[in-house]
Amino acid sequence: MKRFMVFALAMSLAMLIALPAMAIQADFSGSYRVRGWYMDQSRLDDDTGSPNAFMDMRLRLKTTFKVSDRLFVTTRIDAPGYDDKAAGGDVWGSVEPTGNNTALTPHNEGINFDRAYLTAVFDFGTFIIGRETFGRWGTRAFNIGDDFDVLKFYKRIGNLHILPCLLKWVEADQGTADADKDIDTPFLAAWYTPEGLDAGIVTVFVQNRLNDSFKSDWYWIVPYFKYTRGPLYIEGEWDCRRGDYADFYDPTQKDIKYDGNGYYLYASYTAGPATIGVGWLYTQGDDNDTDDEMNAIPRGHDYQPLLILTGQSNDRNLGGLGNLNRYNSSNQVLDFDNDGTLDDEFYRLGSNIIFIDGKFSVTDNIVLNGVVGWATSDVHGKTNGRTWDDEYGVEADIGCTVKLMDNLTYTATVGYLWAGDLWKQGGTQDVDDTFTVVHCLQVNF
Repeated sequence: MKRFMVFALAMSLAMLIALPAMAIQADFSGSYRVRGWYMDQSRLDDDTGSPNAFMDMRLRLKTTFKVSDRLFVTTRIDAPGYDDKAAGGDVWGSVEPTGNNTALTPHNEGINFDRAYLTAVFDFGTFIIGRETFGRWGTRAFNIGDDFDVLKFYKRIGNLHILPCLLKWVEADQGTADADKDIDTPFLAAWYTPEGLDAGIVTVFVQNRLNDSFKSDWYWIVPYFKYTRGPLYIEGEWDCRRGDYADFYDPTQKDIKYDGNGYYLYASYTAGPATIGVGWLYTQGDDNDTDDEMNAIPRGHDYQPLLILTGQSNDRNLGGLGNLNRYNSSNQVLDFDNDGTLDDEFYRLGSNIIFIDGKFSVTDNIVLNGVVGWATSDVHGKTNGRTWDDEYGVEADIGCTVKLMDNLTYTATVGYLWAGDLWKQGGTQDVDDTFTVVHCLQVNF
């Protein structure tokens, strides 16, 4: 709170100093939420697992300073700030770690400055410069949705939108003797939006020089479409990755190519107060450590059709392995080359998710929703010479959204997972089912 007050006073002083020179209009928007969680036992073992119950909160504030009709500065902060974005917020009652654990000091990470960028509108187009979101594109199916330093140029010509961008993913050589030890990702996006259709393609060039043994130069190509005709809605997306995954400087080592794919398709139909949909989400896996290709791609973390299997903030160590969300699937739990070392990440199993969802508007203020999904891996896992089953399991979620008043909403969801044999990790032990409950009170302003 002290940091927040210092920041607010500093911003106020800066605005007062600038007032004689120009009048600045500030627009504020954001949200405040409080969530309660109960996870039955994410380890899928009733004998050794234990429930996990907690509450968290987040204040998100977006401020747009209008310097003129053509010049804006936008910021976004989360408070209390938090280092682990996958956790989703600050946990109630969390305390600072202490040496003797006798003083329970409330945990406070201050303010997390997510974004700060300049928007300058010219007759020939718009420039966006600073730290801004990247990875939110198309249908959300493969979104990463993180914040990076960018220089964007946006131009609209009728229904055609064009967006070239220079993006600095990682700067690792500033102030060091190294040169060009970075990850640079320039991209070009274009999309077309006539009535009833939104379709586009983005091509990202990933140039990675962080590793001393090899370099990476590959393309990330993501076309998508969204189509609406009356009560029918259809959307789809293809995540395509091609290029040099690892081009070794040592000529005796075998180079590795990137050849990975992800597919997503969803259709829904609305009749009166009811909507029903069916979806398919696939990410390719790779169980071969000895060939010259990397085929596995991680799933996104924004798109979470199933609470337990794809949740970002919950069940993050499902079955002792992780779940299918990008944030929670990087644990090294696999051994594809059978050398006795767990050095392959969980996401390399890939995933194949088929689900049916629906919602029903009971009144203008109450909406019921539900989803049933079945998930398998694309390839079979391996550890200690054992081959894993491919079933993640079957999940059913049911929930509701209640509008308590204007801008104040309460949501609740219960998810149940009938755990598949994949979580046995090639063994013969039993795995137990689990359930998760989350409810949230959120005000938007």
